[in-house]
Amino acid sequence: MPEDARTRLSKVQNFFVVSVANSNVCAAPVVENLELLRVLIVLQPDVLKFVFRAGDVPDMDRMSPAFAICNYTNIKEAA
Repeated sequence: MPEDARTRLSKVQNFFVVSVANSNVCAAPVVENLELLRVLIVLQPDVLKFVFRAGDVPDMDRMSPAFAICNYTNIKEAA
């Protein structure tokens, strides 16, 4: 992965963690899986576009809580 893409991915992952931490979904079950969710955020289409095309920064405050809940549920079901 190019260095500039890695930098954008790191920025998005940091924004994700902060957004989840500041949201109402910041509860023990989500926090326990936060590292895995932080890694998975790159699969979200808007994030993927930003990382590889350097487009607009996704609205992580809006997206992160929903992403965390939806994907936490999928992680829980897969376990």
